[in-house]
Amino acid sequence: MPAHLSEAETSRYIDTPHGKIHLHQAGTGHPIVMLHGSGPGATGWSNFNPNMAQLAEDFQVIAPDMPGWGKSDSVTYEDRDHVTSAIHLLDALGIEKAAFVGNSMGGATSLKVAARHPDRVSHVVSMGAGAPARASSARATAPRRASRFCTAATAIRRRRRCARWSTS
Repeated sequence: MPAHLSEAETSRYIDTPHGKIHLHQAGTGHPIVMLHGSGPGATGWSNFNPNMAQLAEDFQVIAPDMPGWGKSDSVTYEDRDHVTSAIHLLDALGIEKAAFVGNSMGGATSLKVAARHPDRVSHVVSMGAGAPARASSARATAPRRASRFCTAATAIRRRRRCARWSTS
């Protein structure tokens, strides 16, 4: 696999029951689906292209533009269902099980895919995914959630950072 991948050489479209999904795909091996965040201009390519060439040396890397973003078909907010879209993506590509890497909104989607379709997910890496909570309860439960995370953390350094965060 080359040290650099171009947008043009990795770009393709697939048809799903909910419309066309644009994606970037490179490499062979166990599939990694990389789901982008929701910021302005966010796409699979804009979020993950710096990592694709390296990962494509050992894995099949798939970075879609989720429906409503990038070059994929537009959808209304009410019709947006990224979990179902991710499963349709796997089905269209003939993939039974994949690792999911998600940034922000993509991290939340990755976690939801794993919870709703555990048989389709081998691994999850989530970066900056929000945890859903009612606004009135979010502040009251944040220290308890931080404490649970700190308890589960194995690295002493991470525990110290979490302890400082949960008391600030």
